[in-house]
Amino acid sequence: VLDGIYQVPATFVIPSGQHLEVAVGTILKFEPGVRFLVKSGGRVTCNGTTDSPIVFTSAASEPSAGSWTGIYFEENATGHLKNCEIAYASYGVQAYKSTVTIEDSILHHNTDGLYARYNCTVTVTGTTLRNNENGVRAYAHQYGSSSSYRNVPDVSVTGSALYDNSGRNYRLEYGKSQSRYPLPWPGVVLNATSNWWGTWDPQQIRGTIHD
Repeated sequence: VLDGIYQVPATFVIPSGQHLEVAVGTILKFEPGVRFLVKSGGRVTCNGTTDSPIVFTSAASEPSAGSWTGIYFEENATGHLKNCEIAYASYGVQAYKSTVTIEDSILHHNTDGLYARYNCTVTVTGTTLRNNENGVRAYAHQYGSSSSYRNVPDVSVTGSALYDNSGRNYRLEYGKSQSRYPLPWPGVVLNATSNWWGTWDPQQIRGTIHD
């Protein structure tokens, strides 16, 4: 169990086969270029409370987006983040072919609040993603011409708030042959229902989504 206030000078690693529980009220302050890394087969559980969240932030006295790297889940890693605050990172949470649940948390002042890559599974509920460049960025990739080589993230963001993100509240990207294209994903549906987008105006909401 990790408990207390820590300044983290080097990448914090949860090895394969290990499970880390982070205690209520724990604060982790990361130096520049440092990340919280959950290795393949590793697992982290963060169960903060409304009054005493678990905080992942920068150690800088005047932080900004990208002041530290972020929380990174490798392939086959798992995580459950509840009542967490994640701020001032390049990506608040990055999931690569991993399984991550985020509940009742706030991700703010990051470059990407959530970055979901390839065929990961990410479920977000009751969470605020604000004042990032992108609230959510999802990236799919296809190798070659066959759809059987598609790596598509399964992302569900519901009952949450995505607003005041300077780029997009929700950004979708599709890559092929090492290039990225802001194109539709045939046959792919990402659940982004029952959210607050900073407005009730459908046209304004549409303008905050890049697909």
